[in-house]
Parts: sequence; structure tokens; C-alpha cells
Amino acid sequence: MKEVAPASRAATFRKIGQCLIRYGLVIVLGWIGAMKFTAYEAKGIEGLIKTSPLMSWLYNFLSLQGASNLIGLTELLAAVLPAGVDAALAERRRRALQRSSLAVPGSRILPGYFHAP
Repeated sequence: MKEVAPASRAATFRKIGQCLIRYGLVIVLGWIGAMKFTAYEAKGIEGLIKTSPLMSWLYNFLSLQGASNLIGLTELLAAVLPAGVDAALAERRRRALQRSSLAVPGSRILPGYFHAP
């Protein structure tokens, strides 16, 4: 049986964890956003929107269902954003930061780069 290095195993678990968190967030936000398109949910958030100083203006030009649909669309867009985050892009940014001149001696940004005398 081939033995796996602990660092490789940790990296694999980290990637799995990041994927679970990212897509768990997508599912939850998507579900909440999709519910806003139902009449039941629109009626349920009516009181919250009417009494909110930030959201009450929606009823000036949208119906109850129209305001709920707009909020649902916004929540669905917020759900799609984490799904679009590219892990490779995040890794390239991390590597660019490590190569940058912002490294401080003894910092965690570039471990092992500065050697003790």
C-alpha cells in the first residue's frame, strides 16, 4: 500500500473542506432566493419589508410579489458568486503574494525565505 505524505493529505482535506463550504453556501442561498418567488414567502416577508427603512421604498413602485422577486433575484445572484470562484485563480494570487516585495522577515507570508544567522 502506498503511503501518502501528511502534507498531501492535509491539502486534500483542505480542498474537500473548501468545496463543501462553498457549495453548501450556494445551495442554502439558492434555496432561500428561490423561495422568494413563491406567494407564501412573499407574504411572509411583507411585514419585514414594510417596516425596514432600507427596503420599504420597494413597495412604492413594485407589487408585493414584484418586490419579493427582486429580493429573490438578488439572493440567487449572491448564491452564484461563490460557485464561480476559481480555486486556481486563488492559488495564483497566493503565489503572487508570496513573491511580492511585501514580505516581512519572520512573517508567515514567506516561511523559510529568511534564514536565521
